[in-house]
Amino acid sequence: MKKEKAVEIVVTPEMEKELSKNLEIGTTWNPEPKSKIFGKVISFKNHTGKYGTKVTKTRFIELLQNGGVVTIVWLKTVLETKFKELKIKEEDVIGIEYVGEVKKGKGKSYHSYNVAKYNS
Repeated sequence: MKKEKAVEIVVTPEMEKELSKNLEIGTTWNPEPKSKIFGKVISFKNHTGKYGTKVTKTRFIELLQNGGVVTIVWLKTVLETKFKELKIKEEDVIGIEYVGEVKKGKGKSYHSYNVAKYNS
């Protein structure tokens, strides 16, 4: 068997954006409490769907992880708020930890997250 010479491929942001245009919705992150995920945000997308007779509008990100795996992370209200606070945008490398469902006082419970941005 003929050995091929190793080649180093430098992936540019333009290459990643072009590729992400052709991606189908991939694996969805369905975290358990204390689950963590890390990667580079390659796109923010809007999704309109139906839940029974109600039309819903939601947002998600495509997160590029090590090994070229693209994972979908749905932006629930609390998570999207944290993204806005940290000014997370495409190309940012981030980490997300799902804390779990939290109930504050007698109020309604909500899904809580920790988010970190590793570049500026």
